[in-house]
Amino acid sequence: MRARYPIEEIAAQLKTNSMFFWASALAAIAASLFAWSVLVGPGYGLPAHDRLVSSSGYLISHKWGYRSYTIRLRMDKDPREFVYTEKMGDKLGVWKRLCDGCRIAIWSDPNDQRSSPFAFQIAVDDQIIRSYGDVKATWLADGARSLMFMLVSGLISCLFLGFGLFRGRSRQRISS
Repeated sequence: MRARYPIEEIAAQLKTNSMFFWASALAAIAASLFAWSVLVGPGYGLPAHDRLVSSSGYLISHKWGYRSYTIRLRMDKDPREFVYTEKMGDKLGVWKRLCDGCRIAIWSDPNDQRSSPFAFQIAVDDQIIRSYGDVKATWLADGARSLMFMLVSGLISCLFLGFGLFRGRSRQRISS
């Protein structure tokens, strides 16, 4: 009979408690999905205000994007389709102020290589309806929520793993 390594012992215990194994595995996966936003910083993807470039013209279309997470904007003088995402906050307030044919100015990052760059500031008829400062505050708050979700998910997965291992060892003592 060959000697069992500690990792094999842990795997055997987790197999006997498969419900706890799968619960902890799902919690760990959820935590790792949100970990990237914490590792790169809460402001990842948010350009500096002085780097933004304004495009202006008349709004020829605005529509809800994929699953209503975005608003897609098109102007007459710019071939690109700009995107205002839910992460930037007050999406419904921005939507209510838009109208086809109105004069619009959109500030975006010139280094954004997507065909649909993000709109970090929007003005309608020379009145700013969503400022960069508001977008930045909401963007950073969203990053903080990701950090909290990651920490809670990590704690829950550790709890399930620990409980599953403790329960497996308890069963071994009782059966022996």
